[in-house]
Amino acid sequence: MSFLSDFTERLRALFFRGRAERDLADELRFHVEREAAERMRKGTAPETARREALLAFGGMEQYK
Repeated sequence: MSFLSDFTERLRALFFRGRAERDLADELRFHVEREAAERMRKGTAPETARREALLAFGGMEQYK
């Protein structure tokens, strides 16, 4: 990544932190829901599928 694009990303994160955090949370939620849906497609109960998806994905807070 070039210095200019890195600098631009850091400024954006600084001034739009709330939006960036919401976008990241939405992205993480999408992946967990997709994994849970795949597990349900294979026959796992919805509650179990979500729990297993969260476990398989790891701690969501660590990604944030």
